[in-house]
Amino acid sequence: MKLIKFVAASTSFSRRDAERLIKNSNIKVNGEVADSFIRQIDPDIDRVEINGEIITKNTKKYFKFYKPEGYVCSKDDKHSKTIYNFIGSEYLKYTYVGRLDKDSSGLLLLTNDGDMIYKLTHPSNEVSREYIIHTEVELSSSEIQKMKNGIKDKKDLLKCDSVETKNHKKYRLKLHTGRKREIKRMIRYFNNDVTKLKRISYGPITLEGLNEGMIKELSESEFRKLKEI
Repeated sequence: MKLIKFVAASTSFSRRDAERLIKNSNIKVNGEVADSFIRQIDPDIDRVEINGEIITKNTKKYFKFYKPEGYVCSKDDKHSKTIYNFIGSEYLKYTYVGRLDKDSSGLLLLTNDGDMIYKLTHPSNEVSREYIIHTEVELSSSEIQKMKNGIKDKKDLLKCDSVETKNHKKYRLKLHTGRKREIKRMIRYFNNDVTKLKRISYGPITLEGLNEGMIKELSESEFRKLKEI
């Protein structure tokens, strides 16, 4: 088994991350610094270390979590409670996918599959996300059209694939990009503000079966849909 494949399968690092770690001499095999991207190992015999921590053969797991407001997406924060404070330290070995702000709620995915994290987050894969938002002021039809056409903000083109008006000041948005605070930046472009934001889907995975604050492992059918991305 190739070393980079083992690292991606047993940690939250992607294969690209593994290549970088090898390049920076951060990985050792049986006490010796690994210096080849294509090095073969036997996970049952060889001892692999990353920055001094021994990595064991791991089963890939996938979870969905209905994040409540008031928690930051971080493994360690000195000033705020993190999602791991909420769901428990046993989930620290799983990396969250799709950051949400402290004041936002909704769907987060967690996994120890580095390749899947890369697939879900890399812009070239255009994985869609859907949100329900509330705004301080009702959006005009021309503003909604601008959001669908694209808004230039600094060096970024902020754009919605679709915008559906649910009722007064409430909208359902679909995007396939994951730029930092993209939705809030679009709304602020109109001198308006997002008062509530909830992600309801990430790719084929939805909040179905979850109440706020719940975390559960993906079902077999959900996992199959995820693998099809």
